[in-house]
Amino acid sequence: MESKKLCRKINDPEERLRIVLASLQPGINKSELCRQEGIYIQQLVRWTQEALKSAQEGLKRKPRKNKTQDTEKEHLKQEVNYLKELLLEQTKEISVLKKKTNTF
Repeated sequence: MESKKLCRKINDPEERLRIVLASLQPGINKSELCRQEGIYIQQLVRWTQEALKSAQEGLKRKPRKNKTQDTEKEHLKQEVNYLKELLLEQTKEISVLKKKTNTF
């Protein structure tokens, strides 16, 4: 009779990932893999679910924008708009002054 191997605790994420990836290979008997690795099948199922959930979340993320650059860019846009308005007002004033002094 074969003695049962005690289930071991695996804390290393890389080792967990290795086992999960091995279980996803075609033709792999998950029960046999768990026996070889000394883990319960439920542990493998939980690790697989966590890994796939994390992978899904990782694929949903959009590249983060640098908030400092965004605020600086917005500030510069506002400054450009302010300067355009100022230039327009000054151009109008110059035009009015030229008409008053007849210096066209």
